[in-house]
Amino acid sequence: MIREDDFYIGMDFGHYSVTTSYIDQHSNQPILMDRSGGFGQVYIPTYMMYQAECNEWYIGEDVVGDTILEGDVFVDNVMTYITEKKVANIGKKIMDGPELFSIFVELVTKYIDQISPKACLKGVNVSLVDEVYFAYEAILTQALRKRPSMSKLELLKVSSNTRALVNYLSHNKLFNEKYGLLLDFGHHNFRAYDIVKNGAYEVGINFVSDRLSGHRILSDVETMIKDIYTDYMGKEPNSVELMLSIKALTKTYYPYVFKSYKEQKNLKITYNFSYPPFQGIATYERLKAMVEPYELLLAKIVGKLSTDHKNPNVIVIGNGFRMGWPTSILRENNVGTLIEDLDGIAKGAALLSDGTSGDEKVIHTGLLQESYGLIDERGLYIPLTEIGHHAMKDSKRVRLTLESKEHNIDLYSKDKKGNITLVLKKEIYPPSSEDIFNITFGIRFGENNVPEVDIHYKQL
Repeated sequence: MIREDDFYIGMDFGHYSVTTSYIDQHSNQPILMDRSGGFGQVYIPTYMMYQAECNEWYIGEDVVGDTILEGDVFVDNVMTYITEKKVANIGKKIMDGPELFSIFVELVTKYIDQISPKACLKGVNVSLVDEVYFAYEAILTQALRKRPSMSKLELLKVSSNTRALVNYLSHNKLFNEKYGLLLDFGHHNFRAYDIVKNGAYEVGINFVSDRLSGHRILSDVETMIKDIYTDYMGKEPNSVELMLSIKALTKTYYPYVFKSYKEQKNLKITYNFSYPPFQGIATYERLKAMVEPYELLLAKIVGKLSTDHKNPNVIVIGNGFRMGWPTSILRENNVGTLIEDLDGIAKGAALLSDGTSGDEKVIHTGLLQESYGLIDERGLYIPLTEIGHHAMKDSKRVRLTLESKEHNIDLYSKDKKGNITLVLKKEIYPPSSEDIFNITFGIRFGENNVPEVDIHYKQL
């Protein structure tokens, strides 16, 4: 039994927002952390600001409306600082993505003081998108352990979203069949995974669509919020500060756009960074016009899902499903028995945070254990694929310009320790002789994730 003031918390750290849950001391079940005292403020946008004047960091909604002064630094998306290896200049110090991530997580943990003034943090588990987890788990865990409030925790872990979700499903006995589909309406794309329960849970990719993605819809939401501002003010936001405020407001209202559409209601948007502040209205009709094209696309995608199993369990995750219409389309197409708890990852992460709630074994099939790339003329490794990405999805093409008759292109692999190995050497035979020519170099993955290449020539 967990003591009354001991807190074990789990986070679903996504591209747009962080959802946090904790193990209730009385029921021993995970519940969402509501920072508004019951008004449903459970999603924290993944942006942050450093204010130089007070030498403090602020995250999520606490950033919106703040004026950016000299020395202040606005981080618009923590996740991109990790995956794109961006840095922030904080005074005389350079901070990379993992350090910004650790600061963000530490600030989230302080919200437990709103639940109990005597709160004592004991365990933290942060769940990440699978691809981010496999590529950065070690460095992110190391960064977390450097934070003062987390260095001596009983348990501090980083896990994959799939692992957290499987533990949540197992804990609540929600997945009772041998086979199921996992549908992820995420940031970059829409993905379908096969799940086979055979002692361990085997998870492999079934289908991918880049046309249906969270970032495309986020861009549409940002345009809508910008247009409402322009209509009210009579002019477009014309400064860097205003555009940052629009972007921050977009991420704040992103989940509520889905909620309003699902409930067929207008959405009130408070532009509190404006002077004076004002409230704009996104009508249901406007939300419908924005979302309807994506509805038609999802209906086509659902028709492509292939399974030999009748009435499988279908687990849905990803912020896209918060709009409501995706699950309606799934029901209309009778894809299977829906298991719908969009906060299941955060709850599963909490279950992993105390070390006593079980830890189901998850085997990811079809994942790349190494990255693959080229060595340029400076001797630098240029990755074409990343560790932890799915081989089915991670097929790339690159265009090169060459000048002489004969060339070799060497494909290299790079493991998690940074060791680079020559994988294959591809000879090039251009169709003509002396001229400069372009080649398109393609990499794809065959059986057992063995890389294969093909080359197409174009004379210049």
